[in-house]
Amino acid sequence: MKEPSLTVIPSNQLFDDTEEINLKEQNLNYQKEFSNKITSQLNKTISLLTLSLNNHLKFGQTLTINISEVFMSFEKLLIDFLSNKQI
Repeated sequence: MKEPSLTVIPSNQLFDDTEEINLKEQNLNYQKEFSNKITSQLNKTISLLTLSLNNHLKFGQTLTINISEVFMSFEKLLIDFLSNKQI
């Protein structure tokens, strides 16, 4: 009768799958963190841009930025004119 053979697996091969999963999760977390940072910076930039343009526009003036990356339209109106305005 033949005895069963015992296969020894090096310890570094035991953790390869676990390490790969951990690295993928870590990478995903870094991507989410980076995405949140970019979103935060974008919101701050838009807010500052809006505030700045609002300070420089006179009532009744319109400013449109239309490039491939961004479309923004600003118009400064008195509240009395809103009832006749179409959006």
